[in-house]
Amino acid sequence: MEENTVEFLDQDGFITLLAQNARFSKNDVKIIYDEMIGIFEDAVRKNVELKIRSFGHLYTSIIPPRIGIKNKMYPEAKKIIFKLSENIRDAHKREDG
Repeated sequence: MEENTVEFLDQDGFITLLAQNARFSKNDVKIIYDEMIGIFEDAVRKNVELKIRSFGHLYTSIIPPRIGIKNKMYPEAKKIIFKLSENIRDAHKREDG
């Protein structure tokens, strides 16, 4: 993959880049992308934890009821968390060699 500096990559740009790098059609990549998003949505809806090696970890955490500013009471809430895998988070530390 070419080294590019990208400040912002939207969905279409991501699909285009992935299609170019993988040498698949944009339509094929869009199908895979949509299915991946659907799997993530199902996991969140069903409260299923996803651990995808070398990619990331999707899980939920319960935030207990709490008192906020001006004594406003907030009910229990579900927090959705996606943590990139360590190999991706540490990519900036690796040097090409």
